[in-house]
Amino acid sequence: MRRCILFLSFLLFACQQTPSIKPLLLDAQWFFQADSARIGIEQKWFASDFAHSRSIPANDFSDWDGWLPQSFDGVGWYFADITLERAERIALALKNADDEAVIYVNGIEVASHSGANIPFVVDLYSKLNPGLNRIAVRVTDFGGPGGLLHDVSFLAYRNAKDLQENRSSRGQSPKPPKWIRGAVIYEVNLRQFTPAGTVNAFTEQLPRLQELGVDILWFMPLQEIGQQKRKGTLGSPYSVRDYRSFNPEFGKLDDFKELVQQAHAMGMRVIIDWVANHTAWDHYWIEEHPDWYNRNAEGEIVAPIADWSDVADLDYNSSALRTAMIDAMVWWIRETDIDGFRCDVAEMVPLDFWRQATLKLFKEKEILMLAEGEHPDLHTAGFHLTYSSKLYWLLNRVVKGQAGAGEIDQLLAAEATVYPKGALRMRFTSNHDENSWNGSAPERLGEAVRACAVLTFAIHGVPLIYNGQEIGLNKRLEFFEKDPIDWQENALEEFYGSLARFVKQHHAVRDGVRIRLLAENESVYAFHSHHDSQEFVVVINFSPNPVRVHLPAAFFSFSDWFGGSSPSIEGLELESWGYRLYTNP
Repeated sequence: MRRCILFLSFLLFACQQTPSIKPLLLDAQWFFQADSARIGIEQKWFASDFAHSRSIPANDFSDWDGWLPQSFDGVGWYFADITLERAERIALALKNADDEAVIYVNGIEVASHSGANIPFVVDLYSKLNPGLNRIAVRVTDFGGPGGLLHDVSFLAYRNAKDLQENRSSRGQSPKPPKWIRGAVIYEVNLRQFTPAGTVNAFTEQLPRLQELGVDILWFMPLQEIGQQKRKGTLGSPYSVRDYRSFNPEFGKLDDFKELVQQAHAMGMRVIIDWVANHTAWDHYWIEEHPDWYNRNAEGEIVAPIADWSDVADLDYNSSALRTAMIDAMVWWIRETDIDGFRCDVAEMVPLDFWRQATLKLFKEKEILMLAEGEHPDLHTAGFHLTYSSKLYWLLNRVVKGQAGAGEIDQLLAAEATVYPKGALRMRFTSNHDENSWNGSAPERLGEAVRACAVLTFAIHGVPLIYNGQEIGLNKRLEFFEKDPIDWQENALEEFYGSLARFVKQHHAVRDGVRIRLLAENESVYAFHSHHDSQEFVVVINFSPNPVRVHLPAAFFSFSDWFGGSSPSIEGLELESWGYRLYTNP
């Protein structure tokens, strides 16, 4: 329902302090400057020689509305100058950037972050110089409190690996269901899937999806949608009026039960979206249990975020609310025999609630818990699978030429360090949020759409197909109105089917040892993965220009998964945005 945390450049998750990491006392004064006209990028406020205003010193890091003459939602900049005798191993630790932040050092962007209340650390070492250094942080606030909230500090460290270690990496993700291995998830936007938009109309497509290679069907919320403060004609599926209801727009609950049975008979699993953070304004809890909701200073129930005006924010300080929410989740398992939940904005719900919920849910049956969120702590709170949003946003930047292919390797290396043992990541190039609000995959990725899909299916993790991607869906689906997918035959269906078969046959080696190849070429991402006797090689050209590359002779006997020629001593000619996937004999 919202953009999640993203990882770009040198962004790392927050670390616990170890003997090799310590607070650094620097004579640094932070200053703030509002950018209501959003001209800071154009005028290069981030540059080391920009003469920023020093009229608003950031003496404490709290809501910037406390400094400004009136409430402000928008863009603000923080600046600090630090003087060093020599380049040192220094990191910047931010406890809460509300809601998005971009960090610059001496005029160079080094990291981006999205998601309030998520601490993070940025390694500054490679961009610092002896003498004067300018640190600039551009923060975008979408509503409510804004700015850098709570602690902002510099850390000295000995080893970059220390910055990547956190308590989550030393924890344990719950053991996932066996059927997740080698699985492909397919997200179903039931409203837009067919002109009828019903469960029965969707059920007719089960054989096609089975043939495509789909293993897990994820349905967007199925409950009745609220009327009060509804957005658009049909409203948001994430505005739930009653957790135990079924949206009549989709048919009857019995229709869905029959669908689950048919899917199970065909070897597929079914998970549903669960919206635990908020309800519709006409949910009966507001009348019967008003103490279950968060309120403002005037005592009025509030939305979680100003823009989410169609929903009311739940208060998990209530033990009775927790019990009612868990009971509703159990009801869906018992009543419909679903196989798990995709939990909306999971990071906005207390982690201890998820621990409490999964403790009970796992006793019902073997289910899958997927979090819309990326923080490692979600895994130690009971989730098997988390969003790989950082990779999604990084691929968007790589395709635009704003990042090199090497940053993909940096991201995957950081993941291997900060996530707990057994953690699974969901890889994607689109979903309902990204399609509707940021553009379809072809709109964002252009001719690189296949290359990016190959990467998400080839690396370790669980790949996702958003409905319509398999036929090249190239429009933004309306979120609050009826806007059916125009289903037409397309060569991409064969392409995605081939990728799904690859995942099933090579899931063990996808989780095996990965070694990057051709690292000297920043437009090419290539790697060799192996496990026991299985091996494969992926080569992707992330540029609009053809390139020639040479693979080691050890791979000349490998076969092209898509039916092309094998690599040879003459080299491999990769067309613009070209890709190759080679498997051993």
